[in-house]
Amino acid sequence: MWVLKVGGRQLDDAGFIDGLADLLKQFEQPPILVHGGGKGTSALSGRLGLESRFVEGLRVTDRATLEAAVMGLAGLAKMQVVQGLVRHGLRALGLTGADAGLVRCRKLEHAQDLGWVGDPVRVDGPGLRGLAEAGWVICLSPLCLDEEGQLYNVNADPVAAAVAAGVQAETLIFLTDVQGILVNGQSVPEIDRALFADLLERGHLTEGILPKLRACFEALDRGVKQVLISDLKGVSAWLQGHPAGTMVRNVSRDS
Repeated sequence: MWVLKVGGRQLDDAGFIDGLADLLKQFEQPPILVHGGGKGTSALSGRLGLESRFVEGLRVTDRATLEAAVMGLAGLAKMQVVQGLVRHGLRALGLTGADAGLVRCRKLEHAQDLGWVGDPVRVDGPGLRGLAEAGWVICLSPLCLDEEGQLYNVNADPVAAAVAAGVQAETLIFLTDVQGILVNGQSVPEIDRALFADLLERGHLTEGILPKLRACFEALDRGVKQVLISDLKGVSAWLQGHPAGTMVRNVSRDS
């Protein structure tokens, strides 16, 4: 079982969806997709007169922004993925973490109150595995309910990590628009906790990459065997046995 996280800002690119469909066809069993909202949600917020604010890569979500996130994630982004994949003959099924309580969350604890931003705590692994093993290409957007049924906007990166752990996936792939983690314009082939801490201290990691890398280590801590960060070309090459992208490890292989 594999889980593939797709960045929301890539969904407006029809060429990316075509490439994603081609990539999915390389898998014997399609991975579970977790996708963000990205540019679509931000653009929708702008049209509604809402300011998009981020703290450490997390969207600050008041009540109005939550409504925009629902429209962007459960509406526009989900249909962009599903429509594109179905057009290529794939059995894409668009869901959110709220559907059937597939992903439960709690309010994210943060030094700054981020509003209706959640942190995933429980995944219906058997339910998701059953759908995937039945041949559906699950396209999951990160809107989740807490245990009382309150809806939260959740960053797609930790949701992907939680889903990967919940379905006992061997591999988690973060599909980005760059070839890997870039430092001074160069892709880093491997990153462990020590290098992550060093790059963070020296200011080489952007705010947007922090939730992604933290989610990578969370997935590894919870039993996922390997995590790859790369673009379409890199992931395709990696599936064919070639080194590509950035592998994220708890400790260096040299340790």
